[in-house]
Amino acid sequence: MQLPEVTRRSFLRGTLRGAGAVALVPMFAVGCAPERTAAAPRDLRVLGVAEWSLLDTIADTFVPRGGAFALGARDLDLATRIDADLANERPEIVRGVRGALLLVEWASPLASGRLGRFSALDVDARIACIDALRTSR
Repeated sequence: MQLPEVTRRSFLRGTLRGAGAVALVPMFAVGCAPERTAAAPRDLRVLGVAEWSLLDTIADTFVPRGGAFALGARDLDLATRIDADLANERPEIVRGVRGALLLVEWASPLASGRLGRFSALDVDARIACIDALRTSR
């Protein structure tokens, strides 16, 4: 029996289907609450606490305090602002964001050859994960 050829397109299609399926499972059910949880606001409109905390970690990785700018994502409460903006989006956009969060949480460490969740990594390892995703085919 010969296995089907795996192309970039078929791999991405399968990955997206898998990510979509995982996105249907609430984040608390698969136990992916980030290790370092910032205090989530009480008035989240769309995201759950675990989703918000992961988004906060991702935003802090991209826009840290004292990086290119004096203020960072956490100073501006970027995750909460994104949550508020998502309240005005179509359901498929919200599902896509949730799927993307899960993908970053679980797949980006694999892309950089690390085990574990994105949110459980230190800052240098998270940056390495982002670089691996950025330069992947």
